[in-house]
Amino acid sequence: TLLTAHHRLPSATRQALRELDVQRVVVVGGAAAIPDKVVAQVEQLGLDTTRLAGASRYATSRAVTEAALARRANDDPHPLVLATGERYPDALAAGALANALDATLALTASDRLARPIDELVRAHHDTLTRGVLVGGRAAASEAVVDQLKAALSDGPQLEANAGAPVSDNGSSGSQGSVDDQPGEEVTATFQGTASWYGAPFHGNETACGEVFDMHELTAAHRQLPCGTRVRVTNPDNGRQVTVRINDRGPHAAGRVLDLSRAAAEVIGILATGTGRVRGEVLAE
Repeated sequence: TLLTAHHRLPSATRQALRELDVQRVVVVGGAAAIPDKVVAQVEQLGLDTTRLAGASRYATSRAVTEAALARRANDDPHPLVLATGERYPDALAAGALANALDATLALTASDRLARPIDELVRAHHDTLTRGVLVGGRAAASEAVVDQLKAALSDGPQLEANAGAPVSDNGSSGSQGSVDDQPGEEVTATFQGTASWYGAPFHGNETACGEVFDMHELTAAHRQLPCGTRVRVTNPDNGRQVTVRINDRGPHAAGRVLDLSRAAAEVIGILATGTGRVRGEVLAE
């Protein structure tokens, strides 16, 4: 799986496509997620491309799952791993579990089983005979559990929180996101108030000479060298994210860090606009 920026095909992704000798690319998501101009940049490399997309992220999840099921070597019964589609770390971590279980991965809303996934499970109930729900009740409510059981019909019961829980909001499992890497050497620490910036600056050049992408995990700091990695923790909920400094700021007094929109979403300060943070500067 390779990632891309919203407005362009990053040079790192372009290089990886060449080095991995990729012949065919599957683009996941509609034009709102990955614009046609990015797909055109992939095609300019001489690669065949196929887009899998739906009217929503859950419809896209169904399209991806249907394609995966069609490529399976057999129709033997196997599990469905279900993760919330509202926080990307859950789905990323659940992908490893799905691979280990030789399972199918799908996304759902936290308060209900998304209709495209309900339809998917019912259409393939002969092969998707067991559900593995990743995360606690904040990631998937009791309604999701009940609706998934109904979709699975009379098959084996749903396994809630099977394996190592990966949701940082669940009633069980470890706190923190998949970005947490406590073993890395910390060279300095700081704390204070962080803010975030996004759409009005998206695509502009940063003080470090890069194009600002609000969907990447970056941040602005007044003094830390460009390229410095900082692990940022929200002490109010324990959530963490590691960002790379690629801009200067914040420009408002009393703030120590200006996060990209994506980074702010990970640690849970998107709605409030600001929040208390603890920063740990990581060794190169």
